Amino acid sequence: MACSALLLLSALGALCTGFPHQGAGQDGQLGLRIAGSSATTIANYPYVVSVREDLQGGYDVHVGGGSIVSNHWVLTAATTVHADVVEMYKVRVGSDHVDKGTRYTVAQIVFAKGANPADIASFDAALIKVASPFVFSAKVKAVKLAAAGSSWNTGTTATVAGWGPILPEGNTQDQIRVATVSVVAHSECTTAYKECYHKEYMLCVSHKNERKGPCVNDEGSALVHNGEQIGIASFTTSCFNGTTNAGPGIFSSVSYFRNWIKAETGV
Repeated sequence: MACSALLLLSALGALCTGFPHQGAGQDGQLGLRIAGSSATTIANYPYVVSVREDLQGGYDVHVGGGSIVSNHWVLTAATTVHADVVEMYKVRVGSDHVDKGTRYTVAQIVFAKGANPADIASFDAALIKVASPFVFSAKVKAVKLAAAGSSWNTGTTATVAGWGPILPEGNTQDQIRVATVSVVAHSECTTAYKECYHKEYMLCVSHKNERKGPCVNDEGSALVHNGEQIGIASFTTSCFNGTTNAGPGIFSSVSYFRNWIKAETGV
C-alpha cells in the first residue's frame, strides 16, 4: 500500500498495524507521545514552540511542535501545516503551558522542495515565518542546527520535548514534558515501515520496546543531541494501543535539509 494511502487511512481513524498512525485532528486529543517522560520547564528547552490552528470563536489549539531557528523562523514538519491556509496558523512560545505564552501570527510557510503533507514518505520538513520577530529571553531562544552532512551512530542519545499525551488515548499535556531517546539502526525502520522509510533523509529513533516517540499532532518537534537539533519528528506507530503494535519513531534528518534551511532563512 502506498505511503500516501496509509496516511489517508490513519487520518480517517483506521488502525493500520505496523504502519504510521497520523492525522490532522483539531481537538488536541493526541500529540507527541512521550511515554516514560518527565515534566520540565520551557527554560530548559526555550526553542520549543506550539504550532496552533485557529478555530471558530478565536480559540487556537495545539496541532504540532516546532523549533525556533532564528528571530523570524520556526522549523517544523510538512505534515503539521498546509501552505494554502497560512492565515489559520499561529505559534506560541515562552511558556511551560501549552495554551499560554506569547502568540505570533504566521506570515509564510515554506515546504522543503519535494515535500507533500499527504505522503509520509516525502520530504517531511517545513519552515514557518512569523509576522513579527520573536523577542528572545531566557524562555525564548533559537536552537543550533546540525551541520550539513552530519551523521549519528546507533546508540546516540537525544532529547525530544513537547506537550503530547503520555498514553495513546490521553489528552494533550498542559505542562511541557521531555524524554531521552536513542538513534537505532536504519534496518529497524525499514522492517517496520518498508517503502515509507528512506534512510537518506530520515533518522530511525528508539526501538519499540522503549515506548517513546512522536505521535499524532506533534509532528515537527525537535530531536536534540548535545545542544544541536538533529531531527524533526515525523511519524511512528508508538501511539497504537499497548505495546504490540508500537514501532520506532521517524525523524526527518536536519543535516539532509540543512542547506535548504540556510537558503530560506539565512541561518
